[in-house]
Amino acid sequence: MGILLDTSAIIEYMRGNRSAVEIIDGEEDISISVISHYETLIGIQDKKARDKADIFFEKFPLLPVTKQDSSRAVKLYEFLRLKGKRINMIDLLIAAQCDNRGLKLLTKDMDFEKLEKIGLRTIFIGKT
Repeated sequence: MGILLDTSAIIEYMRGNRSAVEIIDGEEDISISVISHYETLIGIQDKKARDKADIFFEKFPLLPVTKQDSSRAVKLYEFLRLKGKRINMIDLLIAAQCDNRGLKLLTKDMDFEKLEKIGLRTIFIGKT
């Protein structure tokens, strides 16, 4: 089973978080959502850091958001709404990408924990 990197995992890797580095460098089947690619790059202002990020992104395939992902994200949203819980809509699309492709999500964002009860497989990065 492959891993999809959430934006928080990419940022932690770039910051040198040992946990993130060990997981990402030790895994062969890794993908990145176009969403996380976008979110990461818009947050980088420094040209040298942007160049470093571009090199990082070249290592992994980028997954597009499909109609099926959008539809699944709507179902996840409705599930959470009925439970009185919320999660960022962009994160719901990333979760849907994982769910539709049978991927685990590598993240530091504890909001994704709300979706574990309905089958989202997550790996949470520690603070090291």
